[in-house]
Amino acid sequence: MNIGWGSHLKPKYLSPEQLALAKFTVEEASKRGMKVWIQDEGNYPSGFAGGLIDKEYPQLRMQGIVADIRVTVLAGQTLTMALPPDTLGAFAVKGSDRSSAVIPLPAGSQFQWTAPNEGLDPGLPRWPWTVVFVRHVYLSSPTRASDREDGTNVMDARYSLIDYLIRKRLALF
Repeated sequence: MNIGWGSHLKPKYLSPEQLALAKFTVEEASKRGMKVWIQDEGNYPSGFAGGLIDKEYPQLRMQGIVADIRVTVLAGQTLTMALPPDTLGAFAVKGSDRSSAVIPLPAGSQFQWTAPNEGLDPGLPRWPWTVVFVRHVYLSSPTRASDREDGTNVMDARYSLIDYLIRKRLALF
């Protein structure tokens, strides 16, 4: 038997009201000789605790290393910009042959790099370079929380999963 929460009876995730309803349900089932199977996270893998990981333990969110910011620079052009947050490294990819070169990061927060002048000969194409920033970010694979603040049932990365690879854990509950 699958009994879902009606919209009129949907207490906040892990609130005293929700726990009281769960206790009541287990007690009533026990009186009737029934067994209760508790499935968490709205039919989706555990790990985001109804958004509590983001709110109360952000340091435990899933994390990764991504090459997510890319900027095109023409030969001879200088790229000047604020260094993206949590940048671990940068490299440039040449448009003509897809070769790459590491770009040393500046000591400060201002990034500046001039693309080599290759291709400035009027008879040759002016090949673009792509500067790629490699960063440490907190991210999550898409999840579907059953108790979203916005009231929808959308599957997205709004609520981070806990990072299962972190060795030291806090006692969450």
